[in-house]
Amino acid sequence: MQEIKFRKWLEDKGYDTGTVKSRIYNCQRICEFEGNIDHHYEIDKCKTLLPKLEYSTDDERNGLPARHNIPINGVIRTGTATFKQALKLYISFLVEGNSKAIGLTPLTNTFDQSDTSKVKEATAIDSYALFLHHFNIDNTDFYNFGIKNTIFANITIANTQWESLKNKLVSNQQLAIRGYGRQGINTALYLELYEYLFNNNKIIQDPTNNNAPRRNIQSATGYAINKNIFNYQCSHVFGKTKNPLLFEAVWNICLIPKMYDPLTGHETTGDWPREFQGLFHKYVFEYFKAFIDDFNNFILSHNIESRINHFVTKFLTKYDSKLLMNFKEDALSEWAMIK
Repeated sequence: MQEIKFRKWLEDKGYDTGTVKSRIYNCQRICEFEGNIDHHYEIDKCKTLLPKLEYSTDDERNGLPARHNIPINGVIRTGTATFKQALKLYISFLVEGNSKAIGLTPLTNTFDQSDTSKVKEATAIDSYALFLHHFNIDNTDFYNFGIKNTIFANITIANTQWESLKNKLVSNQQLAIRGYGRQGINTALYLELYEYLFNNNKIIQDPTNNNAPRRNIQSATGYAINKNIFNYQCSHVFGKTKNPLLFEAVWNICLIPKMYDPLTGHETTGDWPREFQGLFHKYVFEYFKAFIDDFNNFILSHNIESRINHFVTKFLTKYDSKLLMNFKEDALSEWAMIK
C-alpha cells in the first residue's frame, strides 16, 4: 500500500485530517486481512476483492457472516460499507496515478516476428535477484538484515507463557487453533482429536485465524501492528497452526518485515526462500532450543503419533475416507517433532 502518496492524494482532494486518517487505517486493515491492495489491483483491478466487501440488508437480516476476513467490532453491514468506501477511494487513487505514470518500460519477452502466436520460451528470472542486483545488495547482507530486524519474544516471557499453554491444554482450558479446510469447514476434526488426546473440549477456532498469535506476540514484545510497528507481519516460524500449543506459543511467533515474510512460507520458491529459511530456522533453533526440545519431549511423553493413528482408525468412521487420510497426514505433521 502506498500510504504516503495516498495520504497526499486525499489531502489534495480536500479531505479533512480525520477522514484522511480513517481512510488510510481502513485500507491498512484491508491489506492486513485480505492482502495488499496494490497486488489485487495489479492482478484484476480489485474485481475479486470488491465483492468481498458487499453486505446487504438481506445478508444482515439472515445473519450471514461477512465475505471478508476483516474483524469488525460492531455492525457488520456498516463496517463493511466503510471498508468498501475506503477501497473505492484507494482504487481511484491508483487509477489516477497509473494514468500519470511515465518513463517505465515493462519487462517483455521476445517473439517470432514472422508468427506472433509463437512466443519464445523466456529466460528464467527471479524478482529478488533483480531487486538485489539493481541496488547492488549482497544476498547474505539481505538475509542478515531480515533476521536482525525480525522481532522475537524475550526468553523469560516465552518460558512463562509456554508452561501456561501446556497446563491449559491438559487441564481443559481454552486455547485456539487456525481453521482447517476452506473457511474452516473441517475444523471439527481437530476439535474432536484434542478432546480425545487431552480430554480438552474447550479448543476453539481462532475468530480471525490470527487473533491469538497477534495478541500474544504483542503482549510479549510490546509491539502492536499498525500502532507502533508498521510494515511488519505476524508470522509463525515453524507453522503448525492447527496445533494449539504452537499456534499460540510466542517462541513460534515473530514479527518479521513484510518484504521477508514470503520467504518464510510456501508462497515463494527457488533458492531465495530455501537459503533464507535455512538461516532463519538455524537462528531460531539456537535462540529457542530449550522450547523446541521440550515440545519434542511433550510429543514423545504423550505418545501423540500412535494415538493420532488410533483416533483416525477407530473413532472417525463417520467421515469420508479420503478426508480422513488427508486429516491423518496433516495431524501427524502438526504434531511432528521439530528437527
